Amino acid sequence: MKDVVSIGTVNTDIYVNSVFEKETEEKEVPMLVTGGGSAANFAVGCARLGLKAGFHGVIGKDVFGNFLKEDLEKEGVDSKGLMFSEQPSGKVVIITEKRNKNMFAFRGANLDLKKSNLKSSYVGGFKHIHLATVSLDIAEYVVKKFHKTHTISVDPGSTLSSYKLDKLIPVLKYTDVFFPNKEQIHKITNTNYQNGAKKINGVGTKIVAVKLGKEGAYLRTGMEEFHTPIHDIPVVDTTGAGDSFASGFIYSYLKEKNLEDCMKTGIKTSAYCVAGLGARHLPRLSDLKKM
Repeated sequence: MKDVVSIGTVNTDIYVNSVFEKETEEKEVPMLVTGGGSAANFAVGCARLGLKAGFHGVIGKDVFGNFLKEDLEKEGVDSKGLMFSEQPSGKVVIITEKRNKNMFAFRGANLDLKKSNLKSSYVGGFKHIHLATVSLDIAEYVVKKFHKTHTISVDPGSTLSSYKLDKLIPVLKYTDVFFPNKEQIHKITNTNYQNGAKKINGVGTKIVAVKLGKEGAYLRTGMEEFHTPIHDIPVVDTTGAGDSFASGFIYSYLKEKNLEDCMKTGIKTSAYCVAGLGARHLPRLSDLKKM
């Protein structure tokens, strides 16, 4: 059985490394085109750390879809979970400068990922399942089907964080690790992240790891809570830092490390990510050992 499968979004990311301006003359700025999407970023992050990772999502039958498939395969991510849509592949334009960014998204084929076309036989071939920016019905279906046989982590993204806590209970009660950021947990629970994490533990989630940006990360279980600060490094671009944190955390989690080590690995992987341009500025184990 392989290690981890990620279910959710995959996009072509187009980065413009510049301050956003409403009107400007043409100017020369650094640009980058890479694979992206929260779920795909997580899968690549896990693969670079040495896990046997797969991805389950939807791309278009276009040049961008071909690029995304080849990109995942080049990174060592199993692509047998890719499905193809008549819709164009997803794309995101990101105008970014350090911690400031403007994002313009076209979800395209990502919207064709539905409960009715999930490949349960593919997903079941992995020890751990990670859900990132999926619909509520997909999340409910996956956790109910697999919670007895698999460990499951959930990054709510913009989709699940649009719901209040009572609507998410069918998902959260079967979730092993929940990865909201500070703003998302406030939207879900209507309180600060510490009390919000306590509420989420209270409905059944074993571990809540809250991503706090430059403040690091906070973890709470039913038995303990603690804060892990982030490394003091120059920031180039914060895009994908949360995906990188989740991949580092789950890497250590699957290696049966203690929760403090899981948090430290997540912090290291996210710190490495923000030191370069793009969400795919992701470390390998050799990079982490140098930090």
